Amino acid sequence: MLMQIRERATGVFAYIIVLLISVPFALWGIQEYFGGPGDAAVAEVNGVEISKQVFDQRLQQQRRYMRSTLGDSFDQLYPDEVSIKQEVIESMVREQLLRDFMQNNGIVISDIFLSQRIQSVPQLQVDGRFSAERYEQVVQSQRMSKAQFEDQLRQDEASMQYQSSIVFSSFLTNEAGHEYATLRNQARSFDYFVVAETVNPQAVKSAAIDSYYQKNQERFQAAAQVKLEYIEIDQQAIADGMSFSDAQLLEAYQQDPQSHRTDELRQAKHILFKLAEDATEEQRKATAERAAKALVELNTGMDFSAVAKQYSEDTISANNGGDLGFISRLDIDNPVFIDSLFSMKSGQVSPILDTKLGLQIVQLTAIKAPEMVPFEKVRNRIANELRAERSAQKFASLADRLQELSYEAEDRLQSVAETLNLEIKTSSWQTVETATGFAAKNKVMETAFSEEVLIKGFNSELIETNDGQVAVLRVTDHRPAAVLSKAEVESDIRDILSVELAATLNAEKAMSLMQAMEANSNQDSAKLKSLAKTHKASIETVQNLRRDDASVPPVFVMQAFQMPLPSVDNFSLSSVALSDGSHAVIRLHHSETNADTIKVDQAEWVAQQTGYGQRELNAIAKALRETGDVQIFNDNL
Repeated sequence: MLMQIRERATGVFAYIIVLLISVPFALWGIQEYFGGPGDAAVAEVNGVEISKQVFDQRLQQQRRYMRSTLGDSFDQLYPDEVSIKQEVIESMVREQLLRDFMQNNGIVISDIFLSQRIQSVPQLQVDGRFSAERYEQVVQSQRMSKAQFEDQLRQDEASMQYQSSIVFSSFLTNEAGHEYATLRNQARSFDYFVVAETVNPQAVKSAAIDSYYQKNQERFQAAAQVKLEYIEIDQQAIADGMSFSDAQLLEAYQQDPQSHRTDELRQAKHILFKLAEDATEEQRKATAERAAKALVELNTGMDFSAVAKQYSEDTISANNGGDLGFISRLDIDNPVFIDSLFSMKSGQVSPILDTKLGLQIVQLTAIKAPEMVPFEKVRNRIANELRAERSAQKFASLADRLQELSYEAEDRLQSVAETLNLEIKTSSWQTVETATGFAAKNKVMETAFSEEVLIKGFNSELIETNDGQVAVLRVTDHRPAAVLSKAEVESDIRDILSVELAATLNAEKAMSLMQAMEANSNQDSAKLKSLAKTHKASIETVQNLRRDDASVPPVFVMQAFQMPLPSVDNFSLSSVALSDGSHAVIRLHHSETNADTIKVDQAEWVAQQTGYGQRELNAIAKALRETGDVQIFNDNL
């Protein structure tokens, strides 16, 4: 069953799988080292510990991913560190519970399938075929053994297939699908009031700052930092530094004359009798009779252009006597037509050809023989081709030598640079989250914080930092993660506490505003505006907002669609805190659903059914959570 569902997971299905299932796996990697050795566990799931080290890496990755996805909305949806930490640890607990469930129920990937899966990965292929050498390089670059790599891949594939089997085996009735679409397309109209009192940070008392600092030191950690020195090889830079004399370019021109010839061109006219692939025998017979009649007229000496105008069903060329202009062998994907045209003599008319377009009669009217393109016209092209070819050769040679010499040098790069005549470059202090320049490139910080490089002090293995770029690096200095002093963060604490104080004031004011609105339960907008003015709050009105509308901040949309529906002669009230300490009151006064007009197309139905299946998977995960032995050590998060 798992294999059948996997094979069907293409197109829209595959896209939905990626959205619903694969992101957590893409974000989670545990192979690399991002902190100090041996931290306490943050959770224990059925006897398996989740280490602080692994959790911190996952948290960093999740935070970066969510910021890049949500943009400015991130701070509103995650107003504090606690919320995103809880989301991450719950996700990791769920994944471990699912792995335990699969293992206990014998849901595994066979060796044969695993072998086929590995051989099908494009990154492990050379010229379209699996390369054992490339496989070795990729596994080593991840600092894993083959057994570790294959075990991780086996677990990931089993998890993906199991989750897909649940998602795509769910059943959604037409009625439930229509109800879901009705809710999704519901529109709500509301007013919202933002109460935004502020508190001067200087009004925050020293005792409050001391207390906050002592209770929240984990918020004021300076991330681990490293300084790097590195040798980088850039193929484009190598190519840019290459130049060639006219003699070298002319030699290349003369050595490969076929590459500098024009294609042979043939001018053709044709008469087309269209014939569909599923044409009946009678239709084929009638079409063949028309083609035969046209051929008879041509054989009796009638002008080809005149016959083409009379019979051809290619209306564009028929008006021009059937002329198709000059054609090369590669211009038209019609093998029978091309093979016939390029085997004819000038002026010759073909017999009736059965081609992919139907039946065709072709006349060859002229031939343009291949010609050598003058050297001056292809001079720049030859220079670019030589530059690309020779820079690739030099790049590969240098990369091999760099890998070999840096391994032999162990913990030094100076001798390597001198031998290869390459420059040693250095970085400023860098952290994982704020890396810039070279440090921000692919795998650089991941490698810098690995045990081999950071703790043992060795030169790194050769890493591919970008397309056509490789490097070897070493850590020259390291600052471990540490708690900042109170003096360093006092200004930040003042800002935080001033926002919290303002939030308390704004919450109280918002409650007062809500109570006044409830007392004024009619829909008179003038009275409401007067009331808002009394409380120094402005009223914004949103009409017919849908759940996927991005014109209003997400926190308002979420709150508006969680509120009870208003009655006919009243409204529904709620309030919500904003990330800047302000508070908003939402007055929902209208909800509209045109259930009779909603139609669900195929793509939406697939999305709904998959969403329903995802909820079934969530129910399984919830049951595993309730029956499993799960401990989360919040103090260690």
